[in-house]
Amino acid sequence: MGKNDVKHIEETIKKIKFEKFFFGEIKKEKSFLGKLLLQENYIFLEIISLLNIIETYIYLFNISLKDKCLNKIKPISVALPAKSKLFQDYTLGRIINLLKIFKAEDPIIINKLEEYNKIRNRLTHRMFDKYNDIRSIQKDAKELVIHGEEILNEISKLYSKHSNNVQILLRGFLDNK
Repeated sequence: MGKNDVKHIEETIKKIKFEKFFFGEIKKEKSFLGKLLLQENYIFLEIISLLNIIETYIYLFNISLKDKCLNKIKPISVALPAKSKLFQDYTLGRIINLLKIFKAEDPIIINKLEEYNKIRNRLTHRMFDKYNDIRSIQKDAKELVIHGEEILNEISKLYSKHSNNVQILLRGFLDNK
């Protein structure tokens, strides 16, 4: 394991700790508008985590494939911007589109994310055009937060699935060393 691998693992551990703290803050928030603001950012982070685990799986799968073919093929390079600062300028819609590339066979999560983003955009960017009173805003924010919780559960399931696949590949490497 190289220095870059150790650094990546350390960064991942820091990120996991921060995400646990952040998730706790969402649960503590009383206002649905406040929850929505925290939740949409948390969904963004979770999509990035999912992309990172998918990238790791593809990387390990390609190394495994290369080893099985006696080093006669070159592993496919997956260049996700997940490990750089590039995501800082991404919108939720753009990160959803990036996820589409890898989860095309699972349109349910993509459809849920796109619907969430559409409603979120309408609520946050057109608030004064669409609404006449705060109760309507709070009602729609509450519904969107509930929808977001369902999405977070789906992302968590996908992450676990891909994480298990990564662990299987890693065990295979360790057994063959």
